[in-house]
Amino acid sequence: MNKYAIVVSSVLAVSASMASADFVYQQGFTVNTNTSSGGIHGLASDGDQFYIGVFTDGISVHDGGFDQLSIIPNPGPFGGIRGLAFDQSNGTLLAGNHNSGDVYRVSTDGSLLNTFNVMGSSQLNAVGVDGNSGDVFVAGYNGNIQRHSSTGALISSFSLGSTLTGLAIDDVNESVFVMSSQTDRVYEYDYSGNLISTAIIDATPQPSANGQGLYYNNTTGQLYVTAQSGRISIYADSTRAVVPAPGALALFGLSGVAATRRRRPSARLR
Repeated sequence: MNKYAIVVSSVLAVSASMASADFVYQQGFTVNTNTSSGGIHGLASDGDQFYIGVFTDGISVHDGGFDQLSIIPNPGPFGGIRGLAFDQSNGTLLAGNHNSGDVYRVSTDGSLLNTFNVMGSSQLNAVGVDGNSGDVFVAGYNGNIQRHSSTGALISSFSLGSTLTGLAIDDVNESVFVMSSQTDRVYEYDYSGNLISTAIIDATPQPSANGQGLYYNNTTGQLYVTAQSGRISIYADSTRAVVPAPGALALFGLSGVAATRRRRPSARLR
């Protein structure tokens, strides 16, 4: 088995109250997208394959071990993909265009389904989606985070006052992970913009310089932190609790692992 594939050997049910997200480093590696612009400007997964946004070159498709399978051409009229998410509510990809501030909804074969605008030119840097509601979250170079409906209507927004280059959603606990390019650290906020914790602060090593994208696996509790250099660092949340999904023995996702849920105490700020 490829050493970069996600492997979980056992699943344990835990009912005790769990602490907030506290990620520890697992492994890191560099991915070759075989494109002219290279680097990673967004990362997503549908549970079987990984999708990497490669700025002007489109979306690079990889298997679970990060071996490249194909390239989806850039869905927009001009380059600038920054931010990528997979919407499990309807099986589509959401790609952000840094140049125009547009979000493109595309099928996994690359067909453009619709477009909506969320930010001005040269602002949009990251995209995430709540897989339960289909709501789309975007983060900007200006430090703004916006929540939109699946069709683009603005629901809410808040500002962090820091340049943001990565965003991922924990739709189990309804929180937002964001990366600041000024610190290369990852912070966790609730949907209203309240700071929950600095999710990666003491990990060794820290995320690579110039971090440029986040992907959070709700099934395994792993956070993938990317860099423009093409490096991916994987951190694991040791506080995850594994519980059966409602009405079923377990909800199986990536690598056939039962769905996980983290239960937080009320006081969580670090």
